Amino acid sequence: MNDFEVYKDTISRDQAQEVINVTDYNDRDNFFLDFEFLSGVNQDIWQKYNICERYKTRNRKDAKNNPYPHNYDAFDLLAEQLKPVWETVMSDRNLDLYIDNCWGIDLVFYSPNTILTPHVDGFDTVLITCLESRNILPEEGNLLLWQQDESSLDKIITEFPDNNDFKETVHLEQGDTLWMDDKDFYHALTPITQGVRVTAISRWGNQTPDRGFDY
Repeated sequence: MNDFEVYKDTISRDQAQEVINVTDYNDRDNFFLDFEFLSGVNQDIWQKYNICERYKTRNRKDAKNNPYPHNYDAFDLLAEQLKPVWETVMSDRNLDLYIDNCWGIDLVFYSPNTILTPHVDGFDTVLITCLESRNILPEEGNLLLWQQDESSLDKIITEFPDNNDFKETVHLEQGDTLWMDDKDFYHALTPITQGVRVTAISRWGNQTPDRGFDY
């Protein structure tokens, strides 16, 4: 089987809006700018683009392995709403994508002139569900997937967004979910110059227990 796959129509627009509505923009304790992805990139990139914002929630049942709690109550609400999405992927791939073993869920907000630089999340399984994608140009906001190879990572990061060594490019429409074996890929998002996008990132199998406080 492929080490990534896009599942179409996994969540309706109305259901996706309910997921987005769980967030409270005034809750600044749980909104973060993605500074963890700035290291190593060509700093000139920030003269043109901004950093996406991430609303972080974590599973209280994994508190022993995740000493940096974020928004337990919001995780419970998001997990119940995203459970049908997970079940779609789980039934197809025979994976254990349950609420109890989900590490956490982030909602990522992309506004005009935002970008997401190359990185790896550090998990066994990542699902990226597109909740909103409005007025995005067809050639923009694409997910790029590079085969993980530490010897090429520096070149990928320093040349981004002009590096063309990626293995695949994926364009997610509203309702699509990308399943990805996170051990296989680095990933990034090409620049968005207009429109908005919101994605839900669900993760299982943390392989980086010493990650920083804001992760």
